[in-house]
Amino acid sequence: MSTHASADPDNETRNILVRPVANTISADSPRHKPAPKSGSNGLGLKFWYNASDDGTDENLVILLHGLGDTHGPFGKLGKSLKLPQTATLALQAPQQIPYLYEDAFQWYPSFDELGEFIKDPNPSVGVEAVLGAIEYMISECTWPANRIHLFGFAQGGSVALEVGLRWWRKNGTGLKSIVSVGGGLVSYPTMKEKADTRVLLMKDDGRQVGRGYENIKQVTLSHSSMPNNKDEWGHVMEFWSEVLEKRVDGDLYQVL
Repeated sequence: MSTHASADPDNETRNILVRPVANTISADSPRHKPAPKSGSNGLGLKFWYNASDDGTDENLVILLHGLGDTHGPFGKLGKSLKLPQTATLALQAPQQIPYLYEDAFQWYPSFDELGEFIKDPNPSVGVEAVLGAIEYMISECTWPANRIHLFGFAQGGSVALEVGLRWWRKNGTGLKSIVSVGGGLVSYPTMKEKADTRVLLMKDDGRQVGRGYENIKQVTLSHSSMPNNKDEWGHVMEFWSEVLEKRVDGDLYQVL
């Protein structure tokens, strides 16, 4: 059942250019952010945090694994990405899958008493857990919400999209971006105003997601696993180049 992150984005070679954008850095957003803490007063979920390799924590990518996995492979993935001025945070889903004698976790109840998939699952447990982690990263680690990006695979992608909508409804502004690989919305949103968070959908047809988000880019994959070659990761890297920010000499630039 495990669905591990198996691609190696290290093989993705690209030139990084920057262009100036409006400076929205506040005094409360230092270059180097405090690392999250574990325990009862900490993040609330098991996690793997990687500060930016270059010492400037301008963007945070939160990684959400798929059904039956753990945060470990996504922690390694985050470390291998080496995105400019970008920290990564891999979270582990809050629930162990029942009756399995291995480390296999789910973001929300996915099976009934007979072991069959639940047709209309309730994602609230996972959504609340990730929202709590985001709020912790904002309040305790000084991350602005508009520098936070989500990347989710399968069930993790569905949770990422649900979290983005919940955040929009609660705060009236969106998180910066979401990449969902093989996951769509679980809910059926009815929105007076769609969320402005930028979304990259890989595999999902996007019809349901379009009910909640106005800015969606879609890429079709020929399989249901993680991106597993340079071309497939290239779509993700191109999208991130459009949404990640970069500080240069105190000013804010966009990564190109």
